[in-house]
Amino acid sequence: MGKLSTHEKFFIGRILYGIEHTGNSVDKSLVETLLSQRLDIEEEFKTLVKNALIFSYCDDVEKFKKKIITIDPKSMWDESFKKLYKGRETVLRDVVLEWYSSYFDNKEKNILGFIKKFFKR
Repeated sequence: MGKLSTHEKFFIGRILYGIEHTGNSVDKSLVETLLSQRLDIEEEFKTLVKNALIFSYCDDVEKFKKKIITIDPKSMWDESFKKLYKGRETVLRDVVLEWYSSYFDNKEKNILGFIKKFFKR
């Protein structure tokens, strides 16, 4: 495992924040799994991560609305997502990609389509 990029740190931090605030426990193996390149990830794990992302995103939006934070979370999440998408292939990248494409509406999915075309693999 190499040095973590800023966008990987962002999403790991948001996932850990969401997991802790939804009453689940966090351990080192969770982060190790996120940074691995395993193909056999259980649905229960994916659901845990996706729920944590939903909680964190909604919490950021709510804080922005209440003016607790001044940076628009949508642009912050979008930029981090774009960089994560271009990065190394990990469970983190795959689960965030799956969450992003299922969570946002069609207008925002078009952004995902644009990114996929731009960075063809």
